Amino acid sequence: MDQEIPADEPGRKPRRPSGWRIVVAVLVVLSAAVVVLLPLRSDYTVRAQVSEGVALADDAKTAIATFYEKHQAFPLDNSEAGIAQARSITGFYVVSLTVARGNVVAVYGNRSDATIAGKRLVFMPHPAGSTLAWTCDSAAGTTIAIKDRPALCR
Repeated sequence: MDQEIPADEPGRKPRRPSGWRIVVAVLVVLSAAVVVLLPLRSDYTVRAQVSEGVALADDAKTAIATFYEKHQAFPLDNSEAGIAQARSITGFYVVSLTVARGNVVAVYGNRSDATIAGKRLVFMPHPAGSTLAWTCDSAAGTTIAIKDRPALCR
């Protein structure tokens, strides 16, 4: 009938996990890591792409501040602000940078992630004493999802 084998049988080596069990365990751990880390990488990638619009907007914001200091009004367009035409201010992810009544509008496209393609990052100026303060939240006209915006635009 059934015969019990003592756990500590003399001369018998303890069983080691077989090769396939180790492979399966490693695959399970790697799969879990991918499931957790992939969305984080995607969010980081989109935010990095959005930051290109922030960098491109800096020169336009400086030009607008100079114009405002001189005329006490906002420039109507790129030409009046003294910067290049909208379609010539581009990057890997930004297809145009437009000045519109003092606002700076970066439009995403080119190689940008699908979540921001066609979306806008808008910087709106506000007189603050002798300088300009800038907002870039939804009230300014930004259409990029809040989670993908730089901290100053949330």
